[in-house]
Amino acid sequence: MSSDRSLVEDFLAESSELLEGLEGELSEVLSTGDLSRLHLVFRAIHTIKGTAGFLGFLNVKNFAHIVEDILDRLRSNQLSLTPDLNQRLVHCIDLVSSQIPRAASNPPTSDLRHEESEALDSLKRAAAEADGSADLSGELLRDIARHVNSFDGDGVDEWIAELQALVADVSLEEETSDEEDWIAVGLESRFEVDGVDVTEQAHATLAFFAGSSEDSFPNDVVEGFLEKGTALVALLKEKGHADGAEQFEQAITDCRVIHESPLDFDELLVSTFAEKVQAVLPSFRVAAPEQVEEKPADTEQAAREATTDEGSPKRSIAATVRVREEVLDQFVYHVGETLLTVELYRDLQHRLGETDVETHFLSEFNEINRELAITVNKLQQSVMDVRRVPAGVLLQRAPGMARQLASELGKEIEVVVEGADQLIDKSLLQELEGPFTHLLRNALDHGIETPEERTQTGRPAQGHLRVSCRTDRETVLIEIEDNGKGIDCQAILQKAIDKGVVNEVEAALLSEDEIRLLLCRPGFSTARTVSDISGRGVGLDVVLSTIERNRGRLRIDSVFGKGTTFVLSFPISSTVLMIDGLLCESNGQFAAFPVDFVQEVVHLTPTMLSTIGGSAVAVIRDKTLPVVPLGGLLGNGNRNGYSNGIVLTHHGRGVVLTVERLTGYRKMVLKNFDRDLVDCKLLSGVAQLGGQKLGLVFDVPELIRCLDN
Repeated sequence: MSSDRSLVEDFLAESSELLEGLEGELSEVLSTGDLSRLHLVFRAIHTIKGTAGFLGFLNVKNFAHIVEDILDRLRSNQLSLTPDLNQRLVHCIDLVSSQIPRAASNPPTSDLRHEESEALDSLKRAAAEADGSADLSGELLRDIARHVNSFDGDGVDEWIAELQALVADVSLEEETSDEEDWIAVGLESRFEVDGVDVTEQAHATLAFFAGSSEDSFPNDVVEGFLEKGTALVALLKEKGHADGAEQFEQAITDCRVIHESPLDFDELLVSTFAEKVQAVLPSFRVAAPEQVEEKPADTEQAAREATTDEGSPKRSIAATVRVREEVLDQFVYHVGETLLTVELYRDLQHRLGETDVETHFLSEFNEINRELAITVNKLQQSVMDVRRVPAGVLLQRAPGMARQLASELGKEIEVVVEGADQLIDKSLLQELEGPFTHLLRNALDHGIETPEERTQTGRPAQGHLRVSCRTDRETVLIEIEDNGKGIDCQAILQKAIDKGVVNEVEAALLSEDEIRLLLCRPGFSTARTVSDISGRGVGLDVVLSTIERNRGRLRIDSVFGKGTTFVLSFPISSTVLMIDGLLCESNGQFAAFPVDFVQEVVHLTPTMLSTIGGSAVAVIRDKTLPVVPLGGLLGNGNRNGYSNGIVLTHHGRGVVLTVERLTGYRKMVLKNFDRDLVDCKLLSGVAQLGGQKLGLVFDVPELIRCLDN
């Protein structure tokens, strides 16, 4: 079937959203047994299958159909979700994710790739091994129906107890929960719509479906249903129940349009047909015999009636709007511009306060500025919320990934996910995918020992891995913690000395935190190093650079012999870049440094200064740091004679900047510049300071890295 490109684009976007987080939902089912989550997974795959069929992506449709079938059996308790079956399902869902964009950019085909066929075969085998539940007996269902209809208003407690016992006897097995059993239950029950007894019409309608197979709706069955449905509408109108009649009449009309459509009556239309009927089923319910005594309505009764048939509160459906990312980015840009305007107003307010302005005018100006700041802060919060998604989209990948890797390595692992509901900026989450996966693999591959190694040291054979996310007003913290062998700081330090990363004098001054961060030095870690130092360090320089590129920080906590925790911290928003910075001046030019990297401001005395190899250094708190004049960085002079010094540090390394004048700490809006026009890695952006002044904002980690090199 040919399709409009816009429909395909919509499908690509929708399917990506639907598949996001399904692995986490399956992991929750596996760990908690909460079958309600299976309905979400089933609905996602069902929707993808239907739309793929409509667009002519037959390979996606056929593949998803088999996955859907397994999910359907799981959610109806015909199968139990085993770790192996869960792993196979996750793999198949990943394949669906890769199938869709491929199908969208290639000619239609119903053929599956070898990998996809193999995955389906493995899924079916895992399902067959998990198949061991009991039969949903039609006779038990009939017993339940008869028991429901036997209620006469007396002995409520006893009646409920007997009903619970009957329900407890019903177990599910294989594929014997046939429609005929449910239809038989319906034929033995009494029905009401809006208080009108429609049992006769309901039985006649059900009877038309009793003889049809689940894969087909013969014309006589559908036409019979439409005829009986029309009779049901007439009965409701006769009894004066216009609302119920209108609902059913609309459903009948929709179904008739579908039935008379010239399109083939395929699975998608059958699904649509069923949904039209199901839409009116909430008002079409089994009714118990009328009770003699009626209780007055009260608040508690009203609350009870506001629940679904399962007894859970009705869930409201949040309306969503899909927005193109470039549109959202443009909106974010304008919010940043507005924040900048607020900062300019604040600067003007400050300067007005220093002039001879009438008091009432200045007071009114201050009040307007305050209201503007409050409004813009709310706008900033709103735009941040628009871009946030649950951290579980990333974190919930951990259990499946860990179990698969542990299986390959012959290790045993327990995985705990915490804070999956915390909201994180989507762009940050996408950036973290690589580092998160890398750290997770490191923990499993090199941190957690084999069961034999663990038992030899008196610890449980099963290792423990915890991934978590927590947020406060300013920061997002993501932690990956294992109870493996930990990091041997002495081994790292010796390796660093051997490789010339540090000398023995510098090594003696390093704290354990600083030693562990040596693992993130480029080129420090090799395969042999991994083995020697508890398996940490492979590619950590890449992990760290990704974290820092997103204004984040990395901390490594470890106790040798007990375990390791990687702590990743980020500003809560990666959209509108507000920073707290220390503003400095040199020869009329301004520079700013984020306060996160400012250790202290010092007054430099001659006794603190010396030279090593012709370069100026300063001894600050027993550490020897290079001294660099700010004027040299700004290109307006290389004077080193100023006594004002700013100590900047990053992961145990540091530098002292000498400055002409310190302006103070202030909040600034960071504006990016075009890298094609300004080729300077040392700068992260520009801050507009008011009075048509600009300040260059330095990238401190890059500055220190360049000085090291």
